[in-house]
Order: sequence, then structure tokens, then C-alpha cells
Amino acid sequence: MTITPALLDLVVAGVVLEAVALGLLAARSGKLWLALPLALFLAAGGALLFAVRLAVAGAGDAVLGAALTAGFAAHAACLFLLFKHAPRTGAET
Repeated sequence: MTITPALLDLVVAGVVLEAVALGLLAARSGKLWLALPLALFLAAGGALLFAVRLAVAGAGDAVLGAALTAGFAAHAACLFLLFKHAPRTGAET
């Protein structure tokens, strides 16, 4: 099976549906603080899929690098927010 840009577009559409479903689940569970990290996590994955799509379509290195950088930035922001809200363990000083 050959990977085509159209096939990757279908995968991105699946990620969008997943984002909507998980956003609704976060809202129903009362954990709205998870909405932004979740959106950033999915944006990071979407940016990586977009980078693969660009590579398959034969895009230039600068454009591909920009997509990968966007994925890194979204992932780093997601981790920052998750660590910020992580429960503290151990002795408090």
C-alpha cells in the first residue's frame, strides 16, 4: 500500500474527530483544565502528520522543518501544562 497525501488527510480527519470526542469527554467529566493540554497534544500529533504529508508530497526542507518545529512547540507546551498541574508528592518544605 502506497502512502498518499489523501490517505494522510483521512488520518488527520480522524485526529480531529478524536479531539472533538475527547474535548466533550473532558467537559462532561468536569476536568476542563485538561482541554488545553489535550488540544496541544493532538496538535503536536497533527503537526507531525502534516510533516509526513509534506514529505510525501515532496515539499521543501524549510517547510518540513517548520511543521516539525510547530509539532515540537505544541508538545513542549502540552508537557509544561501537564507538569504544572501534576500532583505534588513527597515531603513539603
